[in-house]
Amino acid sequence: MDIGVAIVTYQSDNTIEACLESVYREFPNASVCVLENASGDRTPKIIEERFKRTKVIVSDRNLGFAKGMNRAVSEIESEYIMVLNPDCFLMPGFAVCLEKTVKENPNVAIYAPLITNVDGIESTHCRRRFPTPLIIALETLGVSRRLKNTGVMRRYLMTDEPPTKQHIEVCTGACFIMRKNLYDDIGGFDEDFFLLGEDVELCFRISQKGHRILFVPDMRATHIEGESRKKVPYLVFRAGVDSMVNLLKKMGMGGFSAVVYLLGVISKIVFRVKRGFTG
Repeated sequence: MDIGVAIVTYQSDNTIEACLESVYREFPNASVCVLENASGDRTPKIIEERFKRTKVIVSDRNLGFAKGMNRAVSEIESEYIMVLNPDCFLMPGFAVCLEKTVKENPNVAIYAPLITNVDGIESTHCRRRFPTPLIIALETLGVSRRLKNTGVMRRYLMTDEPPTKQHIEVCTGACFIMRKNLYDDIGGFDEDFFLLGEDVELCFRISQKGHRILFVPDMRATHIEGESRKKVPYLVFRAGVDSMVNLLKKMGMGGFSAVVYLLGVISKIVFRVKRGFTG
């Protein structure tokens, strides 16, 4: 299968080796491009020593996920591209399942695997429906995980349905596959997003153009969710709040953005107080 893999890293030197090992095990001939987002860690050195075929771009500044991913994808000329997080590992049989699925469903825009946590439980944002203003408000306040078993969150996260092969509205940006020409045609990720929310917006644009996303539960990956984000919690939280406001506008729900912005300001203050930040 003619596939390229794009990975954006930030302080990912503790996971990138296992990630790339899983990629080359499943796709020995894949072209892989890693963009290191100016974190100054050992990722480039690890790749240089262990994965000499892998192209590495070391950015001189943190581009964020969307811009960094678009830059990495631009280096790939394969028929298909895989967007992959550096803390996500492809499980054995991934490639065989993907090739079979593509052959049987050639007109799908995105092929989305079942992503599990290290304990084998389906990742929270593996498959979703499009968020409503209420969902975005809950995400902004940082309480969505606590409410994950409520009816409104179960519907959003699709935990009200078993993980069967089906078309879905939103997949996670941790791992998915699509045709390179389609990625280019739609302009890739929206670079107005620095971190978080860009996967939802991409899926929204894809649906607006009449394309579909296929969730394939037999195609599996394991995700150590947020491994890099744990090292810069406030940066991630702040970017997430800003992304939620941006997402409302992009999805045509801008009338709610002022309310969500206010919730975001409150959330930022609470976060800083809890963490003991000043300034």
